[in-house]
Amino acid sequence: MEADGADLFGPNLGCVVARERIQKDFDWTYKDWGVGALDEAAIRQRLKDNHYTALAEDPDVPAKIKKAASNEALAIWTDKHLVTIDESLIDARPDH
Repeated sequence: MEADGADLFGPNLGCVVARERIQKDFDWTYKDWGVGALDEAAIRQRLKDNHYTALAEDPDVPAKIKKAASNEALAIWTDKHLVTIDESLIDARPDH
């Protein structure tokens, strides 16, 4: 085991210790990416327009996105990435 350890596990690279400083933006407000103003049909259409084809075809996804947005759990929805941070756990990128 000792002879093969370097091949199996690689060399010891050491240890790094870091300090992180967290800064809070007290003026921050939640952004719902426009979902609050949309009904489920409009959410499905936006999914299609942004090429999230698999999500658009799932009958439950618009309601999940609407719920995530209302619970401030829609982390991002752009033309490049859609993520929810609630029980729906949607993490998708467009099909193209």
